[in-house]
Amino acid sequence: METREYEGHPIDPQISSPRTIEFWRDVNGCASTSETSTLPDNDPKDGTLTQIVTYSDCTSGAAVAHAIVENGGHSVPGDRPFPLIISLMTGGKLAKDYSGYDVFWAFTKEFNGQD
Repeated sequence: METREYEGHPIDPQISSPRTIEFWRDVNGCASTSETSTLPDNDPKDGTLTQIVTYSDCTSGAAVAHAIVENGGHSVPGDRPFPLIISLMTGGKLAKDYSGYDVFWAFTKEFNGQD
């Protein structure tokens, strides 16, 4: 398989979540220290809890954040559920505590100059 790079950093097409965070920390020049916060558990019945790990001391000015959905599956929190067969194949639960799209936008709008 062909090795690709982004700004001199090798990209593995099957990269793990921890390695993805490490990659973007390197690209953005972030310190290895992070802050962890827990999002409110607005729907305790969904069986999930989300922690946000943020690396904000970055030379690029752009922070790196990692949302970890404990007991979550491969779906965007707050989105419509997958059909049953796909849910059974991917495993995990659908977090219903918040909209993943809203959390993503709240984080990224700071860096693109939009409200």
